[in-house]
Amino acid sequence: MADFLTQWSDYLVFGLLALVAWWILGWRLSLRESPVKLSRACTLALTGVLLTGVWYVDFAGSRPHDKLIALFEGLAPTYAMELMCMGHAGLEIETASEDPCYLEMIDALKRWVELNPLVGDIYTFRRLADGRVVLMVEAETDYDGDGRYEGEREMRTRPGEVSPQTGDELRRAFAGEANFMPGAVTDRWGSWVSMHVPMYDEDGRVEAVLGVDYDADNWRRESYMSRRLAMVHLAILFGVIASSGAAAGVYRAELAARADSESRLAMHVRQTPLAFIEWAPDLRIVRWNPAAERNFGYTEAEALGLTFEELIVPESARREVREVCRLLAEGRTPRRNLNDNCRKDGTIISCEWHNIPLEDKAGELIAVSSHAQDVTERVRMERRIQQGQKMEAMGQLAGVLATSSTLCLRRC
Repeated sequence: MADFLTQWSDYLVFGLLALVAWWILGWRLSLRESPVKLSRACTLALTGVLLTGVWYVDFAGSRPHDKLIALFEGLAPTYAMELMCMGHAGLEIETASEDPCYLEMIDALKRWVELNPLVGDIYTFRRLADGRVVLMVEAETDYDGDGRYEGEREMRTRPGEVSPQTGDELRRAFAGEANFMPGAVTDRWGSWVSMHVPMYDEDGRVEAVLGVDYDADNWRRESYMSRRLAMVHLAILFGVIASSGAAAGVYRAELAARADSESRLAMHVRQTPLAFIEWAPDLRIVRWNPAAERNFGYTEAEALGLTFEELIVPESARREVREVCRLLAEGRTPRRNLNDNCRKDGTIISCEWHNIPLEDKAGELIAVSSHAQDVTERVRMERRIQQGQKMEAMGQLAGVLATSSTLCLRRC
């Protein structure tokens, strides 16, 4: 369990951050004036990203290792074959350090390490009769790259030093099976992952094992960087899906709010007691509510598409109405007017109109919204009052004239 948490701690953190980001996004969207709920499909898609991301991240992290293992699987057998041809099987622990065959092998190892910078070290093992595994050929190695072999770490190791490597991979190599050891081994030379290849004597028996080392820190770093890059890809995909889901949710919420608003507006238009007429710049009627049907006697089907002038404006009022239309088109400001209208049955009624010009985003007039109220009775009452006031004034004037005439006769 501890190894699993160590290996997958980065992805667990990534998954936790993704879930927190998802929750924050959902919470912020829920605070909108028109609350947005992320769709189930989007949630399932993001869950799928996180689940398949486990495979994708693992695959990405293993790719550099697979390439390196393939490289070492090609190099190590070649090195082993070269050393076998140089007579490695004839080396003993007691072989002198000036032995020409031994020195030739040392030079070959140094040359191979210099030619391939990916290789950290090359060496050979041999298993003794008492079961110990000892180093046989291990050349000087310029670990710090300064061109000199200095210090115990970089100096050549004499044959016979007990090998720090043990384990199943090494036993399998002595059994004749080449293998790669991904688990890091730390020794006085550093921390390494290794390729093991069996070496044979003239009789075909495994007489030694060749090891090729690769820096374990680089091994972990390459996997780490590949996994991080894979998680960046997942984060981008996660962000695209989340933003798309959020945008779709906002769009749906706005559509629902707009539909609700339009539904309320339509309900208001249909239920208002005022006649509602919307007409285009060419005066053709595009909306006609039930109150307009009651007011003027025409059904909606009869009114739509006709000009309101020919439908409900009597000849006597057309000049005045045309002037109002002109002012609405030019001034683009609401206007109120009172004029006569005619019903379908020919009855003349007086209506008070409230007209509001409607413009698009470019400022072009697209329609005029008009509310009309039948004020015939009010107009008649006002006319009666005005007629009564006129008669009263004339009576008062006649009385004043009569009084003035009497006074003049008396003086005469």
